[in-house]
Amino acid sequence: MECGAQEYFCQTFDLITQNESLATYFAEVLGHASASTTGFFKIAGQILEKHGQAIVGLFGLSFGIYKWWRYREQILHKRLKTYLEESDARLRNAERHILSAIRRPGPTVSLAQPLFANSPLRAFLRRRNWDRTTFATTVENSAECELAKAIEKIERQIETAQTSLDSLRHQYATAHVLRGAIAASIAEKKPDAASERNTFALNSFRTALQAGGANAKELEAHQLRKMGETQQALDAYEKLEEIASALSEPRERAIIVARAKRYRAGILQLQASYMDAAGNMAFRGTQRGYDLMSRTKPGSAWSLRKTYKPMRGWDLVEEGDVNLIAAFVSHHNGAKIVAKDHLDDAADAYAGILSSLPTSRIWIRKHHRRLEHEAIKGLENVALARQGKYAPEWL
Repeated sequence: MECGAQEYFCQTFDLITQNESLATYFAEVLGHASASTTGFFKIAGQILEKHGQAIVGLFGLSFGIYKWWRYREQILHKRLKTYLEESDARLRNAERHILSAIRRPGPTVSLAQPLFANSPLRAFLRRRNWDRTTFATTVENSAECELAKAIEKIERQIETAQTSLDSLRHQYATAHVLRGAIAASIAEKKPDAASERNTFALNSFRTALQAGGANAKELEAHQLRKMGETQQALDAYEKLEEIASALSEPRERAIIVARAKRYRAGILQLQASYMDAAGNMAFRGTQRGYDLMSRTKPGSAWSLRKTYKPMRGWDLVEEGDVNLIAAFVSHHNGAKIVAKDHLDDAADAYAGILSSLPTSRIWIRKHHRRLEHEAIKGLENVALARQGKYAPEWL
């Protein structure tokens, strides 16, 4: 545990107890200094010179216990609370009293005159002890110096409080995201509780979003899509695009916006489905979905991601998935050549994952196995799509 920034006592003894040579030197100096003394000081000096290291060691243990007691987490929270609650008593209710000295412009007081009457103002400053600066020549100068110090401390308190509040909000949002993830996972494993757990997960993601969770909007959109609320999911992905467009980091902004467009295109294609005479799901073309995935339109999902190639790992998995959905949409819009180009790009992405994995199975780790599984599954889907067999589950 570290000492506080202005804990000079703590920092000094921390240096001594952690530096054995310095501690020994410190004990020897005190021992020699007491050699010319008599009585108690001489005896104390002899004991310190002879047993100095042991004493410093014992002191180090005691100081370690003191630091643990003073800086342990619970105490730190109390100290932070105390620090933030500290206030200058001279500032309490001061505004109400200072108004008594104001000279409001009117028939008898021109705008050119000082806003505050000097005598009542000085009397107020003296009553509030704002004139205690040693070298100040006037009450006003003293008060100015004291108020500058008070403002500086309050600014530090505000900054500390804001940092602490931001950290707590982030933790609060993360906790709700995790609860939502757990609930969604349980819904997959227990079909009888799926509705309740999915609703709980959705509410958790929305609570995280209200608390400022950076990724909560995307999770909310995915959850709505999973629950079959396609129109709400479509609206949520559009809102995600709006939020992501304000991000400062260009790559992160482009990837998230492209991801939202990809899912919007999938939903639009799903909404363009119908049941054919044989009772099978069939699809009409959707120009809006096609434009979102276009290889030629600026701002499409494909165009946004193209800027940041080559990709690796899970970004490469997503690259394959984006092209697979783009091929699906293009195919049902009659753009068969464009669909073929997207399938070739998807195959290259999935194959790139497999070629990047360790060649020896000994070095294949869990995340490598997951990547390998997704790549193999992706290549199987590409092979089926090349035969014209697009699975609706992709949407």
